[in-house]
Amino acid sequence: MSDELSHFADASRAADVRLTQRAVREANVENAAEMCEIAFGHEVAGDLESAKVWYRRAAELGDTAAMCDLATIFLIDGDVANALAWFDVAATAGSNAARCELGGLQERLGETELAKQTYQAAVNESYPEAMHRLGLLLLSEGQTEAAVGLLKAAADKYWSPSMYELGNWMMQLDRVRYAKHWYLRAASEGHCEAMLALASVLERMGDGKNAAEWRRHAVEDHVLP
Repeated sequence: MSDELSHFADASRAADVRLTQRAVREANVENAAEMCEIAFGHEVAGDLESAKVWYRRAAELGDTAAMCDLATIFLIDGDVANALAWFDVAATAGSNAARCELGGLQERLGETELAKQTYQAAVNESYPEAMHRLGLLLLSEGQTEAAVGLLKAAADKYWSPSMYELGNWMMQLDRVRYAKHWYLRAASEGHCEAMLALASVLERMGDGKNAAEWRRHAVEDHVLP
């Protein structure tokens, strides 16, 4: 046998061993965490159908993260009905992350009032992402006082996207120093867009040195073009 054929045979045997090891492992999986790990491996490999099988198995054991992952794959597949169903199951089980995803999907489907209720359930548990999402929704409807209150509450929980949006809001009001305050807080938490916005504000205020420094941080930390 030539060296090339021998190498091919060795590689083939190694692949068979790996497949056998995976089959044995998958046959003996009983807990949701391992099921999610297997599902994620299939997902990374691009085998979404197998990933769905394993996420569903974990979801049926009550794992809300698996429910959300399963819903996300259904959404990728364009199956909105099943995505809604699984996000709803996870949200009903108490997952605030699922409530945010469900509310976002409801918003995209034009079910705004339902989205508000979904977000509110997570807001009631002081979940910052839900405060942020509901705040933006209310801001889009012109309910400024309630919206800003929610964004500030999220910012107080170190949710940097809310800090950034508060900076944007202050810029719309031409309250530049307040905008700088919020952009600086968000930038200090690593928010890239806030770094760039802060740089622009600093330049406007005549502080080119610090503006350049924040722009450098944005480029180096986030590999911007």
